[in-house]
Amino acid sequence: MATKVTNTKVITPFSYYEMKLTAATNTVDGGDEEFEITPTAADTGALLVVANPTANTSALTVSFMPGDFWYSDKQSAKTATVAAGKTAVFKLESGFVKSDSGKITVKLTPVSSGANLATIAAAVGYIEKA
Repeated sequence: MATKVTNTKVITPFSYYEMKLTAATNTVDGGDEEFEITPTAADTGALLVVANPTANTSALTVSFMPGDFWYSDKQSAKTATVAAGKTAVFKLESGFVKSDSGKITVKLTPVSSGANLATIAAAVGYIEKA
């Protein structure tokens, strides 16, 4: 079962919004974890945040899982890497990542087989304009 991500909604210009990050819970070394995002607003301008805050541990592979629309169901997952001690922001292509139910799935995997997602404090956030 995928870990549900809490969205951060940004509404008013020049206003402060606390970034909501959903922490990884997988404690198995080398194990991956899927995160499920349910957009509640139009995804134009939406951003995915992947935090890998613990330096000197492991980089993370981020897999953008294809949805099941006609375009994406014939594609393989797209991947990117987030270095240890870094936080990355990604713009998503909704036609690729959204399922027919409107959900988005992203998978995190530690590059090092001796690291686990919970110990390195990996987390995922989703910013949407509401």
